[in-house]
Amino acid sequence: VGENYIFQALSNIGKSTPQGNIYGLGGPYLNTEGSPYLREPKKLDNAFRNKAVLINETMRILQCSPSFPSPTPMAFGGNMVFYKELFYEVCFDPYLMRGEDIDYIINARIGGFNYFFDRELVITHQPPRQFESSEYGKMKQDVFRFIYERAKIRRAGISSKDLEPYPGLLLTDDFETLALDALNIVGSEYDFSIFGTPSKVLEDADQYTQIHLSRYFEFAERWPESLRKMQKQSSAVKALREATTYGAGITD
Repeated sequence: VGENYIFQALSNIGKSTPQGNIYGLGGPYLNTEGSPYLREPKKLDNAFRNKAVLINETMRILQCSPSFPSPTPMAFGGNMVFYKELFYEVCFDPYLMRGEDIDYIINARIGGFNYFFDRELVITHQPPRQFESSEYGKMKQDVFRFIYERAKIRRAGISSKDLEPYPGLLLTDDFETLALDALNIVGSEYDFSIFGTPSKVLEDADQYTQIHLSRYFEFAERWPESLRKMQKQSSAVKALREATTYGAGITD
């Protein structure tokens, strides 16, 4: 994190813009060379296998946006700032196993909030590679994620086009076709034995969505009132502690 990170975050959070109040703010990850872009493989015909390409395309759009900060369809979990008003209204999804940062942007849009991107709000990101799953294993998690999120935006009446290039181009009607093709190309017999065959991955992802999506919307509906109750209880406990401390004649 740079020396001016807190100053940069506070300089925009809470401001009013034509696109809405900046109650959520994210910025780019920089690699060790200072670039906000992922290592980009050769572009392929399959959008699912082009995930890094789509992320870079989205980053280029955000870096060149004439409005600053600008509404964003993409964020990075280690570089997100939340205003209290947003956090009290919009929850993370406890049923999502991967991509919770971008999913939160979707949740915010469902709640009527834009999330914003500040290209000057930067951190250097060096993830530990030794704990990474295989490519097929990560792809399986993404299949669950994108099928689940596609169902979420459909239920909320949000178009995938509003989230393009990324993740919107992976929330389309033909995603199952893209995923099946990509899993068959990337996976090995060993991968299939550990993580399931491509057809089984798709079947399980669909079943997972059917079971858990309604639970998320129920959880999201209860979230604001639950936090307000917690705040009241916290205030009551604090007042009781202060009164008890004062009554007992205890001082720091």
